[in-house]
Formats: sequence, C-alpha cells, structure tokens
Amino acid sequence: MGKTKNLPESVDFTEKELINQSTELTEDEKRIVKSYLRKVDIRILPIVISIYIFSLIDRGNIGAALVFGLRATLGLTQSQEANATSVFYIIYILLETPSNMILK
Repeated sequence: MGKTKNLPESVDFTEKELINQSTELTEDEKRIVKSYLRKVDIRILPIVISIYIFSLIDRGNIGAALVFGLRATLGLTQSQEANATSVFYIIYILLETPSNMILK
C-alpha cells in the first residue's frame, strides 16, 4: 500500500456538516427552472385534467348504463355485472399510481 503517515486514523463528519453542503441556484438558473416548469405545466395539465374528467364520466356512465338497460341487452346477471364493475375498478386502481408516477 501507499504511504499513510500523514492521514488521520478516522474522519468524523457530523450530520450538520453533510446536510449544509447544498448548492444554491443563481437568479438566472431559478428563472430558467421556473420558466421550464411553467411550460411543462401548460402542456401537461390540460391532458391530465382531460383524462381525469373522462375517467369520471366513464365511471358514471357504467352505473347509468347498467340501470338503463345495458344489463338486459347483454344478458348479465347481477353477479356478472358486479364482477365486471369490480374488475374495471381494480384495474383502474392498480394503474392509477403508475400512470401518475409516469406523468411526474
């Protein structure tokens, strides 16, 4: 191994020293980040809001359609209707979190 006679045996860092080693953004960098986030929000938020509204409409329509004759048209029993609705909501719940993570 190399020479180690000038090195201390142990180095003791406190948590405070490690936490305070952050970098500050300059005013220009802050302005650029703010501008970028605004552009992203303007482009993504309308899409996200539209998807959310369509999902609300879809969930409401399933219940209304079943009440107004979909069950009779498809020949569904009450248990088949409940199973179909449950499968829809289970898939919706499982995919909601990953889709939100992708959007972020």
